[in-house]
Amino acid sequence: MALKPVPRQPKFDIEKEEWGHILLEDNTIIDLRFILVDLMITSEDLLGPQVTLGHIVGVRARSPFDLMEKMKDKPLAEVSLPLTEEAGYETVKIKKVEKPVQSSYFFEEYLLVVELSVESVVRNMRYKMPAGSPIYSIRWTFRYNVSKAMTS
Repeated sequence: MALKPVPRQPKFDIEKEEWGHILLEDNTIIDLRFILVDLMITSEDLLGPQVTLGHIVGVRARSPFDLMEKMKDKPLAEVSLPLTEEAGYETVKIKKVEKPVQSSYFFEEYLLVVELSVESVVRNMRYKMPAGSPIYSIRWTFRYNVSKAMTS
């Protein structure tokens, strides 16, 4: 039985890792950033390398003053709460994507472009975050494309 080849972990360079911004119906701005921490080439074919990405997503909420005032006497959440109505969560609509989340990286002769998309958001008004905003939980997806890098 043949052993599977060990994935290659090529060096990569950041071309762009910028914050994206989503405006919610309660006028909170959610800032998100996709950060690549590992890149593994698991195989290669005629379309190019097949990759697995190790990543984290940075998230912060910036709520307006009037919402922060409503939260000032609420307790900090001490445990992780289930995302249920019984636990106090409610859906918050996305009003506008102010700046999409897109990151890009160079490795070997390739360009990797990652786009992160927020699918849905819920908030909990019973508890607050240390910064004073409600607790938000975000469901996102990401897609990526690997292509030959353009050379000049």
